[in-house]
Amino acid sequence: MAAFQGYGLLQRPAYGFENSVRFPGGRLQISMAVEEEIIKAISFSGDYMALADDAPAVRALVGLPHERLAIERALEELGEELALIFGSISAAEIASAMF
Repeated sequence: MAAFQGYGLLQRPAYGFENSVRFPGGRLQISMAVEEEIIKAISFSGDYMALADDAPAVRALVGLPHERLAIERALEELGEELALIFGSISAAEIASAMF
């Protein structure tokens, strides 16, 4: 194994992620920057019925690990505000679109 030291095999690369998914509540588009498995930036767009700005959702997700359960829990903690931001798209649906 010593021959492989220094090659960064254990490093987690930074990556960008984009996805667009159609749900019954509308199309959700996600753009995300991830470094060392941590969400560094995220933006949402689409044709869902947004009645509020997505800033609370962005704040809830930036800094979290890019893990489905952590993301879903953070979105669920937004409570009723989630429906104002994303209409009828659920926390589980949003989390699924992030992978």
